[in-house]
Order: sequence, then C-alpha cells, then structure tokens
Amino acid sequence: MKITTFLLFSCAVLSISACQNTTIVNKPITPAVLSSQQFNEILQQHTWTYTPPNSEIPIQINFNNESIAIYSGCNLMSRKYKTQDHQIM
Repeated sequence: MKITTFLLFSCAVLSISACQNTTIVNKPITPAVLSSQQFNEILQQHTWTYTPPNSEIPIQINFNNESIAIYSGCNLMSRKYKTQDHQIM
C-alpha cells in the first residue's frame, strides 16, 4: 500500500513539474575582435571555394603570406594582397 501511494505521488509530482515553462533569454551574439595577424592566419588556414549557380566546377581561393591564388578549373591567377581593417585590398 505504501509503495502504491509513493508511486502515485511520484507520478503526480513528475507530471506537474513537466508542465512548467522555462524562459529562454536570447542574448545577441557579438563577434570576436581579431587582430590583423589572426585575420591573416584564418585566411591562410583554409582553401576557400565558391561554386557558381549552373556550374559544377568550383572556384578555389588560397591565401599564402601576402599572395592570393585563384583557380577555376583551367585558369590560375595570383596576385599580391594586403589586409587593412579586416578588408582585403
């Protein structure tokens, strides 16, 4: 009898607690401020790709030290670049 009462009480408590709402606070996400060196390191860590619409061949972009290389399947272009205020010049 005590076990049945305990089980019924436990089920009642669990069912009541399941109906409670929690408030979700949406905090704005602020981007991290990167130094110029960190920005350049991130650029150089990846091969960046873009596949244009109606095309199967991606355009690949690689950053090395102060040069950028762009490859589009059969064409290769490279050029010197610099960054200023997180912009590629």
